[in-house]
Amino acid sequence: MKKLARRHVYWPKIDAAIERTVKECKQCATTAKNPKKTTLHSWPKPEAPWERVHADYAGPMNGRYYLIMVDAGTKWMEIAESTTMTADITIDNLNRIFSSYGFPKVL
Repeated sequence: MKKLARRHVYWPKIDAAIERTVKECKQCATTAKNPKKTTLHSWPKPEAPWERVHADYAGPMNGRYYLIMVDAGTKWMEIAESTTMTADITIDNLNRIFSSYGFPKVL
């Protein structure tokens, strides 16, 4: 929270002010003690390769980003390297990978 606040505003002793505000906040204390519980569930096993593909970016590592795509059924991985994570670059990388394997049912 402090890091996010520092991106937008600054004043001397901002960290202490944020900590004090959170400490005095009754709703914050109530929520922190009772986090929402949710039931974990597994994804269903795909019936065919490339039916469901999980994708995410990793990086930056040495000034590069990596679009990582993993087939949920076979665990086959495809990685596309780029210098940025723009929508245009992402679409180009997805199109290149999809031209080899086709479109997944679920991305």
